[in-house]
Amino acid sequence: MSILSFVLASGLAAPVRAQEHIALESSFLFYGDNTEFRNPFREGETIFGAAIRLAARADVNAQVSLVLGVFANQRFGGDDAFEQVKPLAALAIRGRRSCFVMGTLPGPRPALADGPDRHGPHGLLPPLQRETLAFDRPYEAGLQWTFGGRRLRHDLWLNWQQVNTAQHRERFDTGIVAELRAIGPWHVPLQVHVVHQGGQLFGSGPVADSAAAATGIIVRNERPSRTVALEIYGVAGRHVPDRSAPGRSRNGAGMFARAIMRREV
Repeated sequence: MSILSFVLASGLAAPVRAQEHIALESSFLFYGDNTEFRNPFREGETIFGAAIRLAARADVNAQVSLVLGVFANQRFGGDDAFEQVKPLAALAIRGRRSCFVMGTLPGPRPALADGPDRHGPHGLLPPLQRETLAFDRPYEAGLQWTFGGRRLRHDLWLNWQQVNTAQHRERFDTGIVAELRAIGPWHVPLQVHVVHQGGQLFGSGPVADSAAAATGIIVRNERPSRTVALEIYGVAGRHVPDRSAPGRSRNGAGMFARAIMRREV
């Protein structure tokens, strides 16, 4: 038995109270995105659609919940009624400041007030992950651990995209988005994103890796009705499209900066 399975089995084997209640949950994300200019971060395309989540949440006790339901993604103008239909099945274990999820990961929550470059599923910078994945790939399943403390917060996840078969290699992406509050308005961010394609059962395609990381400094002043922030990151990445052909690998580095001014009225 793996360590993870042992931990989960030990936690669920403990005495619990009778089931408290079952709640019905729904989520509707209507999205629209358009750009006529191709750039290194995304293709020039128009995306319109709606992502729907319908589920029932059963609270086993104050810390453990089970979620079962269905997910559907509709692309406007598509040939099918729904481009994607998937089951929702998640086990959530919550603490005072953290939450661990195994199964279907919570859907993206775009921060519309802070600009379009924060729309990604986990808030990764555009050089690390194309932000429109929150629209054309809004379903993720795997593991996630989020933590929100007074000085530190993070989102650590593993998203399993496909298993290894005779037709294709397995594929997953993993990463972390963290921010440490240093002194006053000064914060230190860290972002890492890794995409791996491999698998040993079938040699169906190349073994590929892509990794990128970013860190820097954030100066943020927040008030109940307004936010002003300046973010500066150094970014580095390495792309290996085929481990058997190292000459095709590429490295890159750069800087990413953005300024935010928000006022609520």
